[in-house]
Amino acid sequence: MAAAWSRGEDISVFEAIDRDSPWTPVLDYFTALNTSAEVDQVSIGDILNYQDTEEDWPVSDGYGELVARWATGIPVQLNTAVQQIHWDGAGVAVETVRGTLTASRIIVAVSTGVLAAGQIRFVPELPGSKLAAIAALPLGNYNRIRLEIDRHLFADDLPERIVVEHGELPPMSLALRPYQQDCVVGMVAGRYADWLERAGPEASRQAVIDSLCQALGNDMAKHVRGDRQSAWRGNPYVLGAYSASAPGQFHQRAALAGPLNERLFFCGEATSTNQFCTCHGAKITGERAAIEVAASLGITSRLH
Repeated sequence: MAAAWSRGEDISVFEAIDRDSPWTPVLDYFTALNTSAEVDQVSIGDILNYQDTEEDWPVSDGYGELVARWATGIPVQLNTAVQQIHWDGAGVAVETVRGTLTASRIIVAVSTGVLAAGQIRFVPELPGSKLAAIAALPLGNYNRIRLEIDRHLFADDLPERIVVEHGELPPMSLALRPYQQDCVVGMVAGRYADWLERAGPEASRQAVIDSLCQALGNDMAKHVRGDRQSAWRGNPYVLGAYSASAPGQFHQRAALAGPLNERLFFCGEATSTNQFCTCHGAKITGERAAIEVAASLGITSRLH
């Protein structure tokens, strides 16, 4: 991949890796987990330019709680979907289901899934270059399916994470009693995640049970007490998991990040060139957009 990239070839991951290796299905699977898309849908630019912080910490109350705490003290109005954004005047008017807001500048932070679906109408329409960037950074899918099961069923020397191969189906990573919780979490991504989500919660639950039983014996099925699942493709406020730059289109991340007429500013993980597909990447781009807004107003931001 690195050699192709150095030659200026922005090709797909599929084209860049050995397809004959026995490890190829596993590598394809983990690429899908990392990018939420399949190897034929992802630019090698996403793989080579991502910068890992090498820090991963469990959040006992859930990642969403951490995000909520970031916004402590900031007036946030939830459940207020935006319908239209008028940016043809001296300022910007944002029409929502609860009324219209006006400002001199706004930051657009919604996903490329929402933007591509046209759920927000821009007046005037966004320029072709911005629409092309949105189309080049579609959201894939990544879901977690959590089975409730007694953690004491798993031997102490059993790894917390295993990967189960299924032949025709993609492999599945299982987190066994993660952080000593009474659960098993199956992770699916890409087209398989979309297929399971369409098939419904029972099919998703059964897919994880089948993997668990294949690895540790059929007796495991009777110990499953319940389940909880994400379904990101069907979430109307996101319409997917996170963005993957299409082959030949990695440059569109920077293009999407660019402001328009000092009125519209853009942030979100899809606009990051090195920490896309992550919540912290989205946060960092939000800070970048805030600095851009402040600069356009002649204000020195405290975020510098």
